[in-house]
Amino acid sequence: MSKDTWQKSEFVYYPLKPAEQGKLRKWAAEDFPKHPYLEEVVSAGYKVTFSLDIRNHCFACWLIPLDADSDNHGLILAGRGGTATNAFVECAFKHLVVFKGQWPRPTDDGTSWTWDSEQP
Repeated sequence: MSKDTWQKSEFVYYPLKPAEQGKLRKWAAEDFPKHPYLEEVVSAGYKVTFSLDIRNHCFACWLIPLDADSDNHGLILAGRGGTATNAFVECAFKHLVVFKGQWPRPTDDGTSWTWDSEQP
């Protein structure tokens, strides 16, 4: 992925709601350890990157679709956590559970993100 691709992509800003945070904790404890989610996400055509986020005192994880035909092309999904693993757990939870693989697009004004969980 080139620097140019990063500049043309938009970040999906989606803070988890309190109810989703509770589901994430349960999913991380019960479901995540039983399934190779990292391999699943990479095999589905996503690049996974990690970095230490010094400003926010945590680790960051980003999912970046590599396929130009992906519904998520041009977007970057982020997760954060106290460890790199936990940052990936949050990112995978958003991708697989909250968004069911289809990330929200920016609104017309380009300043906020919407997601209607009842949409297919």
